[in-house]
Amino acid sequence: MKRCSTTQPGCQVVALRTIAKIDRISVQPQHIEAGTLYVGLEHIDGDGHFNNVKPVTKGELASSKFRFTPSHILFGKLRPYLRKTARPDFGGICSTDILPILPCPAIDRNYLFHYLRQSKIVDLATSRSSGANLPRLSPTLLAEFPISLPPYEEQKRIAQILDKADALRDLRTEGLQRLEQLLCATFAKAFGDPIANPYAWERVSFDEILEAIESGWSPVCLDRPAGSDEWGVLKLGAITQCVFVESENKALPETQMPRSILEVAAGDLLFSRKNTKDLVAACALVETTRDKLMMPDLIFRLRLKDEARCLPEYLWALLTNDSKRKQVQQLAAGTSGSMPNISKDKLRRLLIELPPLEKQLEFRTHFRTIRRLQKRMLSSLRAAEAFSDSIQSKLFSGELSQRELEIHV
Repeated sequence: MKRCSTTQPGCQVVALRTIAKIDRISVQPQHIEAGTLYVGLEHIDGDGHFNNVKPVTKGELASSKFRFTPSHILFGKLRPYLRKTARPDFGGICSTDILPILPCPAIDRNYLFHYLRQSKIVDLATSRSSGANLPRLSPTLLAEFPISLPPYEEQKRIAQILDKADALRDLRTEGLQRLEQLLCATFAKAFGDPIANPYAWERVSFDEILEAIESGWSPVCLDRPAGSDEWGVLKLGAITQCVFVESENKALPETQMPRSILEVAAGDLLFSRKNTKDLVAACALVETTRDKLMMPDLIFRLRLKDEARCLPEYLWALLTNDSKRKQVQQLAAGTSGSMPNISKDKLRRLLIELPPLEKQLEFRTHFRTIRRLQKRMLSSLRAAEAFSDSIQSKLFSGELSQRELEIHV
């Protein structure tokens, strides 16, 4: 064992394998019982939360999985920079791209969870991963990762502080989600359900209000985001949640000439023409963006003829409305084993509910007010995240004094 390079008394550095077991208990598909909870990478977000975990039916899964319990930590080994590490409070099975880690009595589970999610360990996991397109971290390498091991009670105090910092961040996130729900409710109150069309709004073909549907480009890119002065190509994740996330991009190699005509700009409506059945037809309105980001081939840019008949804010809200989006998703076609795709021709023929312009202008006012509130909340969230990162760094480096530790607890 090595001594920690920190001020924490009694702290040592040990290999992960000495204080936890990477517990790959394989379950064959024929032995997976109906009702078992299944966790894939898509069910873990970058904040360590679970989303939409559901029980499986008999025969639904075709390949072997790993078994886990509420005592494990789930560590996503595929693209570890996504920080898909979580603490289940339930048992089930998970994708083999997720490694169940079972802590020994010498280490607090919550402490180990936070330790594995800190930037230093995420960067180490990323640098040790292999595979150009789908980088994965070997369990053997993970087992040798260095873990700082202070006394057990100290571990518990550190974990409690970091849990509180995470709770502060989660409150901001919840506030953002509620504002998004308010925006949906505002649309529903003003226009009703688009499919039922209770106010008998005019319906026109999409082609009547579109100047063009523009396609993107998907060159082979680097497996990292573009730098501030580099050209990049958006990933589908940039619009998957129907909000624009400019950080979801890949850097364009210097050997490739950028196509400036495909550069994304404020005011653009971006639409995913191809994705999984549940995610196809996502739409995002670009309100602000950095320079030098291009559309990929899987995303359309919807160009409106003018704003005399249809406002982009209204069209975005219409296309992201649950019932309308389900209708749009029905336009997608694809062969077995391929992702559904929506053609330009089918999209042009889609019927669009078109309220009077004055109603759309009223909605735009509400839209912009809610967006201003969201920006403030987002700024508060970023501050909470910075606080959490700072506290985490100080705790694991031993820079937080015992007095400060007592204050935070």
